[in-house]
Amino acid sequence: VCSIVHRLFNEDIESKSLIYADLTTLFCTLMEHSLLEKNTDRNALAKTEDIKMCIKYMQEHCTRKITLSELADLVHMSPNYFCNYFKKQTGLSPFTQLNYIRVKKATKLLRNTNDSIVNIAENCGFENVSFFIRKFKEIEGCTPSSYRKKISPN
Repeated sequence: VCSIVHRLFNEDIESKSLIYADLTTLFCTLMEHSLLEKNTDRNALAKTEDIKMCIKYMQEHCTRKITLSELADLVHMSPNYFCNYFKKQTGLSPFTQLNYIRVKKATKLLRNTNDSIVNIAENCGFENVSFFIRKFKEIEGCTPSSYRKKISPN
């Protein structure tokens, strides 16, 4: 928790996806600790663990296609119930969360490699480059190529 709070308040984070990912992790961690200290609603603790497990799964498998059924199966729910459940717990749909995770990965690749935008899109699990560019711009406020130019040391 301390490392997340430190990063949020003391580092210059320009990436919205990093902030959203950190806030989601922070929220889940705070919920877990709050529930453990009060020793109350065990069901709510299980819900937090379910969300953390799904987010971790998304992070570990974001480079390939992930289906709603696949995520729902992780927590033994129907796809429709899971989608509503996830959104109620996090404020985001599962695929919005997945897109934040994928864009976060893309920002790292744009900073640390000279890979083409097409390769980065594919390596981050986007099947369509146009969709990748649209989601990247929606989350980061600029296109991947603009982002790369902005962070370039030149």
